[in-house]
Amino acid sequence: MIISLTGCTPFGGKGNITELLSAPVISQEEGSVIDAIKTYHGENITLRYSQSLGYTSPVQFIDVDDDENDEAVAFYYAPNKGANIRIALLSNISGKWNVVMDKEGLGTDVFFFDVSELKDLSGNHLIVGYTTPTLRENFVVVYFTDNDVYVPDFVENCKSIISEDVTGDGYNEIIITNQMSDGQKKLRILEFDGKEKFKQINARNLSRSNIDVTQLKISENSNGKRSIYIDYRDSYNKSYTEIGTFEDGKINFNYDYHIVEKNWEYEWPLLSMDIDNDGIIEVPTVLEDKKESTRPVIKYIEWTDYCEGTANKKYFGICDTQSGVFMALPNEWQDHIYAIYRNSSWDVYSILENRPIVSVKRAIEYEDMSVDKDAHIVRSGAKLWSVKFSQEIEDEQIDYILNSIICLK
Repeated sequence: MIISLTGCTPFGGKGNITELLSAPVISQEEGSVIDAIKTYHGENITLRYSQSLGYTSPVQFIDVDDDENDEAVAFYYAPNKGANIRIALLSNISGKWNVVMDKEGLGTDVFFFDVSELKDLSGNHLIVGYTTPTLRENFVVVYFTDNDVYVPDFVENCKSIISEDVTGDGYNEIIITNQMSDGQKKLRILEFDGKEKFKQINARNLSRSNIDVTQLKISENSNGKRSIYIDYRDSYNKSYTEIGTFEDGKINFNYDYHIVEKNWEYEWPLLSMDIDNDGIIEVPTVLEDKKESTRPVIKYIEWTDYCEGTANKKYFGICDTQSGVFMALPNEWQDHIYAIYRNSSWDVYSILENRPIVSVKRAIEYEDMSVDKDAHIVRSGAKLWSVKFSQEIEDEQIDYILNSIICLK
């Protein structure tokens, strides 16, 4: 039996920390875009794209000017044009790509990219987040594309960014976090003024200072309101998720579960996500393990929905912190099992009978399938896992576990 979970996705969608990669394979159309940029500069270029942002192509084809014909947006390096990454916007005229905008970015990599309509301007405009490892601050740049109105690029420093319509006016706002001089992090909402800049319409300090924000996410709640989930960590192996709800463009943190704390001593961040694909973000918490000192690799995690201001538990399971693989377990098993990790494999034991009921190990494709007929082979991301169950495990429980194996890392 083979179950394929394509990519590191929540029960089969997750986006996470952006890593720019050189394009491995390009299409003929993408090749034409590259050739146009090469001709424009008179030198070779290295095209770059963001796999982690979910883009499968190194060149993004987007209808920027709403003429029902796609333009092309590409990020690339040009050897003789400085160390920073560059952005190019190209239009197709009579079957030939032409560079209509080409600029040096404000960093060596891109960690955020979005397109958005803006009030009183036509077309779609480019929102780009730039990062440079040697700098403490990142930058967000908005490239305005309305050819009928000249608007200079908008630039603002930030630590993290997301673009969403949180005021309900039909246009995206920019939500960023900033590092303040006193170590405090500030969450700010910026709205386009309809002329030439974004203005701050609301701001709130986060509850903890001297932290690193690892993720911003927004989702609509079951009550129709939109909430923001801010994941961050401090220097003491503590991770937090702070939750706010937007009401009339303002951020309300005033309810019991506005901040969730968890111990997490690993380099990769434990992030909130829509783990069950119901459109609502769930927040992970790490459960205390009395035997953790002898088994630090395996962590017990609960996923909880706080969208209504109450704690609604969704999933319980275990996480292999080395590979980042999480496996949900039936809720009725909680407090009745323990796990033992052994060199890239682990067993889930029944406390009552003190014997393994689930065994998980890294698998080699086809070899494990042919040797062990009782094993279920599960693909999570680029890795294969062999999962075996004891005979008393019910088919419904087996299906639940197999379909919940995901990659968090």
